Amino acid sequence: MASRAFRNIVSVLSLAEGTAIQIGKIYEKREKNKTVLRLCAKLEVACKTAHKAWDGTLDAADLRQIRERMTSVENRSFLSGLAEPPTYCGFALGCLSDIYEHVKDPCKRAALDGVSWALMQLNLYFDKRLSKHDQYALAGRAVELWRETA
Repeated sequence: MASRAFRNIVSVLSLAEGTAIQIGKIYEKREKNKTVLRLCAKLEVACKTAHKAWDGTLDAADLRQIRERMTSVENRSFLSGLAEPPTYCGFALGCLSDIYEHVKDPCKRAALDGVSWALMQLNLYFDKRLSKHDQYALAGRAVELWRETA
């Protein structure tokens, strides 16, 4: 069984990568989608790079535990029905900031910085003025639930 810290890192990086994949799937069918698809691709690359910074493996029990935790947060925070892309980006950024403060290795911090930067760029594409307060409140609630389940 992997350490709790490693499971947290993997779950947050998977959340960020999943955000990029889901937004990319939605926008690949639309016209004028080059910018958002490019931003999603950059986020996916940043997540894959960050995954490589951590050594370790997860067994089936770890994966089940991560999946259950994220499903619980999504169901309890109503993310699945009311959310827009800034909510998912805000949720991932909030979770990322929680784990960032515990990472001491500069190489690992740099990898997380790349993910954070890519997430913020994607978020700014959808909300240039950071004015979607209702969506950020929903993301904040999801981050609180994520902390509770840690």
